[in-house]
Amino acid sequence: MLKRPISAIARCFLFLSILNYHAMAVCPGYDFYRSGLNDVIFSDDVIFESEARSKLDCSKLCSIRRCCVTFTLDVIPMTSKSRCRGHSSFMTSKQGQSPVPGTTSYTRRKPDQLPKTCAQVPQMERDCRAVHELNTSSQFPALQVVCVEDWTAILRRQNSSVDFYREWTDYVNGFGDLAGAYWLGLEAIHQMTSNTRHDLRVELEDWDDVKATAEYSGFSLSSVSDNYTLFVQSFVGGDADDVIFESEVRSKLDCSKLCSIRRCCVTFTLDIIPMTSKWRCRGHSSYMTSNQGQSLVPGATSYIRKKPDQLPRTCAQATHLEKDCSGVHELNISSQFPALQVVCIEDWTVILMRQNSSVDFYRGWTDYVNGFGDLAEAYWLGLEAIHQMTSNTPHDLRVELEDWNDIKATAEYSGFSLSSASDNYTLFFQSFVGGDAGDSLTYHNRSEFTTKDRHNDLYIANCANKYLGAWWYVSCHRSNLCGVFTSHNTTAHGQGIQWSTWKGQNYSLKFAQMMVRPSQ
Repeated sequence: MLKRPISAIARCFLFLSILNYHAMAVCPGYDFYRSGLNDVIFSDDVIFESEARSKLDCSKLCSIRRCCVTFTLDVIPMTSKSRCRGHSSFMTSKQGQSPVPGTTSYTRRKPDQLPKTCAQVPQMERDCRAVHELNTSSQFPALQVVCVEDWTAILRRQNSSVDFYREWTDYVNGFGDLAGAYWLGLEAIHQMTSNTRHDLRVELEDWDDVKATAEYSGFSLSSVSDNYTLFVQSFVGGDADDVIFESEVRSKLDCSKLCSIRRCCVTFTLDIIPMTSKWRCRGHSSYMTSNQGQSLVPGATSYIRKKPDQLPRTCAQATHLEKDCSGVHELNISSQFPALQVVCIEDWTVILMRQNSSVDFYRGWTDYVNGFGDLAEAYWLGLEAIHQMTSNTPHDLRVELEDWNDIKATAEYSGFSLSSASDNYTLFFQSFVGGDAGDSLTYHNRSEFTTKDRHNDLYIANCANKYLGAWWYVSCHRSNLCGVFTSHNTTAHGQGIQWSTWKGQNYSLKFAQMMVRPSQ
C-alpha cells in the first residue's frame, strides 16, 4: 500500500500528472527552498505552535491560521501548560488518533466532506500543500494523492527507490511513497475515471534534462473483470508522443532519408547534440503547416516532408498509416477554405464533441459559423467548415452518445450535408439508417440553424434562448446536442444535452459526439 509522506509539501509542485520531472517547491512558514525534486525535504506539516488554555482556544488559533486544518493538543513536558499545534494535513481517521505521539488530535473536516477530485480541492488548500485526501468513489476508501492544480498524479518515477517489477496485487492496490516514486493503483484509477471522462497527461525527461509531454483525451480504465483495460479517445498533442525516432546523422539529407523510410514520419528536426559537434535527427508524426524553419524542438530547425496544399481533404483520404499515428490531423477540406485541424477516428471526422463543461456552448451566430472549443476537451468544428466539407459529396452522419451509467448508444444517417450561409446552414439528410439511440434528428431535417442572436426557427420565441443552446430548431426540438452540459443526468425540460428518443427531454447526457464521412 502507499506510504504516507512525512508531511505534505506546501505551495506547489511544478509537475502535471505523470512520470519523471524536476520541480521547485516552496513551503509557507518554513525556512527552506529546494530546487530539484530529488533534493526536496518533506518538512513537518506543523504550521504553528503555541500555548493554549483549552481545546477551544486551540481550535480558534487553527481557524485563523492560513492552511491549518487539523490541530493537536498535549501537555508541555515538566509543566502543567497545554501546547497547541496546527497542521496543514487532514486527518481521515477517527478523532483522537494523533499524528504526534502523546497528543490528542482534532480535525476540522469530516471524511465524507472530502473532495472527489483534485479539481474540487479549493485553490487555497492546493497552495498549502501538494498531498490531498480524496473520496474518489462511494465504493472506495478515501486515499491520499498528489495534486497539482486540477491534475491528479497517478504515476511518478524519478529514482530507483521503489521497485516497479511487481505482481498483480501490488498494481491493483498501489504502492510506493508519495514523497518519492509511486503507482496510485489500478482500482483507484478505475474508480476515479469510470464515471467521468478524464484527460491524461504524460510528462517525461531524458538524461540531458530535455522535457517532453503527451496528452490524450477520453482516458479511463475498465474494472477488474476486464483486467483494467486502458481506453483513450485520441492523442491530442505533445512532443513526446510526436517523436518516433532519434538518431545521429551527418547531414540534413541523411535525416530526410531516415524520415522517409520510417512509418508515420512526416516532419524531422535537426540540431547539434550538446557538448559535441554531432548532429541529432528526430522524426515526428505531426505536420508543420507553418513555414519551414520554425522548430518543433527548441534549438533545432524543422523541415516538413508534405506541403500544406498536399494535405488530405477528409479523414477518409488520410492514409491508413497516418491514421494509426495520431487522432488529430490537418485537412484541406476545400480550396476556398483554410486548412484546419480535426479529430479523425478511422474514416470519420468529428464535427462535435461534448464530454465536460470546459467549453461554453451557449454562443452567438459568429462562433457557430467559425467554430470554437478545444480538440482535447469539447468543440464545435464550425458551420462553414461542415458546409465546405459536405456540400459537394454526400456524407454519412454518426451520432455517439453516453449516459451517466456509462451506457452507450448510436444513431446513423445517410446523405448528410449543410447548405451555405445564404440559407442559414440548413440541415439535409436522406434517411435514418439505424442505431439503438433511435431517431431524434428527422424532426429537424431541412431546418435552418438557430443561435441565441439569430432566430431562424419556427417558434414564436427563439428556441436557442428558451433551451440555452444552438441547433437546427423547429418548434423547438427532439434533440439538442449543443445544449448546456450538466454534471448530472436530470435537467429542466428540454435543456441540457438531449436525444429524446433515447432518454427523453428531462435527461442530460454525459457524452455526445457527431462524426461525418463520405458516403461509401
